[in-house]
Amino acid sequence: MGYLVADRAALRRRFFVMVGSSSTDESLIEQDQETLEQANYYLMHGIWRAQAYMIGQGYSGWRATQVYGTGGTAWSGSDAVDGGRYAALPAAFIKLNGDQFRSALRVVSSPHERWGTLIPDDDLLPDAYGPHYAIRGTGSHDGQIWLARAASPPEALVMDYFAKHAVLTADTGDGSAVDLPDECAPLAVAYAADLASGDSWLPGGPEMVERIALRLQKAEDDANRWISSLSRAPKVLEAKPAHFGTWMG
Repeated sequence: MGYLVADRAALRRRFFVMVGSSSTDESLIEQDQETLEQANYYLMHGIWRAQAYMIGQGYSGWRATQVYGTGGTAWSGSDAVDGGRYAALPAAFIKLNGDQFRSALRVVSSPHERWGTLIPDDDLLPDAYGPHYAIRGTGSHDGQIWLARAASPPEALVMDYFAKHAVLTADTGDGSAVDLPDECAPLAVAYAADLASGDSWLPGGPEMVERIALRLQKAEDDANRWISSLSRAPKVLEAKPAHFGTWMG
């Protein structure tokens, strides 16, 4: 708990230290329509960028599920008209918690049974048929999950995915909680500072920009080491690509 980033106010204090500024910086205030609006913008995007980096490095936090079919989101479309069936992704969807070798879809009635194979490139979907699926877009931009033609999923499937951090709407109390492990909170601050380094209000000039870049590199390295320390299991050799219908011959 050494980094003390339980809420947005604490995270913002760390941000101001890193960029050599404060909440009363007139150059920053000029950017605001609301109090501290610009600093909070940097922090929110810093958190989201930190999430993306950490998930890419194998961190398994922010897991969520979504049910499709009976008891959940219904499938739309048809093979004949649309070339497959589809359904909306959750608004907070970042990426699947799974891949083409380990499906992110599980059978609701048998939670340990996985269904289907992910098509990693959705452009290949029109050439696929049978128990395959693809992701198009993102949760915040009308993203969809698509089933290949002739796919016959069970009545209800649950999708495992990583969820985007909720927007922080307050400094303390409800709507302020920062859902980051303390060990990786400096990464969010560094990403926020990196985003701010491209704006004219930032004090310190090129020297500050260089300092922020170095802090970001260190924060990424530290986060990566911490994530790696969570599991000492040996790496598994990558499996051969799966075949999706007839498109691979």
